[in-house]
Amino acid sequence: MIPSDVESGGEIIEVATGKVIAAKAPSVLRCSALGSCVAVVLSDKGKKVGGLAHVMLPSNEHVEGRDLKYSDHAITELVRQMVKLGARPGAIKARLVGGAHMLKDVQDVGKENIASIKRILNTLKIRVTGERIGGSESRSVLYDVLSGEVYVKEKENKFTI
Repeated sequence: MIPSDVESGGEIIEVATGKVIAAKAPSVLRCSALGSCVAVVLSDKGKKVGGLAHVMLPSNEHVEGRDLKYSDHAITELVRQMVKLGARPGAIKARLVGGAHMLKDVQDVGKENIASIKRILNTLKIRVTGERIGGSESRSVLYDVLSGEVYVKEKENKFTI
């Protein structure tokens, strides 16, 4: 999955479901086999600070604490961690990957995740600059913090957003 032009050569860090990781260049963040989950990639390209939230479920204001599998908790925590590393809140941009409808006979959690995430990003005034979302196929994503590139793999196809 790693493209030959990943600039950083940095450590590849797998971001598990319900986790968030903020990092400085030259880190490379990865999420594998995203179904209805959504990888929320946030970046401040000028400061070379970025992060990835592996969101499992839409926001839930009834959940106490900071359960990072929910979009609202995950995104606000990721922004907090990035600012701590030097990111500027007004310079943070987002890219989204995932949110597929994997099981046709059940609730479309992927669609709900996408709607919830976009609502939260809008509230935080974070603009979405690229996305590979929806559909019915699993995706994997690799984010190179140094270059700012986000690489997406769907089946045998590869994209950069």
